[in-house]
Amino acid sequence: TGVSGEVVVHATNEEIMGKLVASSGKGYDVVFVSSPFAEVLNKLGLIETIDHAKIPNLANLYPEATKLPHDVGNNFSVPYTWGTTGLCYRSDLVKTEPASWNDLLAPSDALKGKTTMLATDRWLLAAGQLAKGYSV
Repeated sequence: TGVSGEVVVHATNEEIMGKLVASSGKGYDVVFVSSPFAEVLNKLGLIETIDHAKIPNLANLYPEATKLPHDVGNNFSVPYTWGTTGLCYRSDLVKTEPASWNDLLAPSDALKGKTTMLATDRWLLAAGQLAKGYSV
C-alpha cells in the first residue's frame, strides 16, 4: 500500500491517555484503547471522527460491533477485538472448585499466594462488584 508506520507500545490505557492529553491529541494516527477510554478521549476532543468512506471494510463488522453503547455507529471507534475472561485452574492441584469471585478475592488458606488476576483497576473493581452481587 505504500503506507508505513511506527508502532509505539503502551502498557496501559492510562499511559496512552496521559500521552494524548499531554500532547493535545497530536503525534498518533491510530490508538488502541478499551471502549471506556475511547469514550473519554472522544469527550475530551482528543480523537477525530472516523470517515467511513475511507474504510470500506467497516461494512463487514458484526452488527453488534456497530451498536456499541459508547459509540453507536462507530463514529470515533471500531472494535479491534472482544472476548471473554475465563477462570482457569488446575484440577489436579485445586481440590475445591472455585464457585464464586469471593473464592479468588478472599482465597482459602490452601489458595493464598497461589492465585492471580488481571491487574487493572477496571478488572479488579468488576470482580469486587460481582462478588458483592452488583452488576457491572
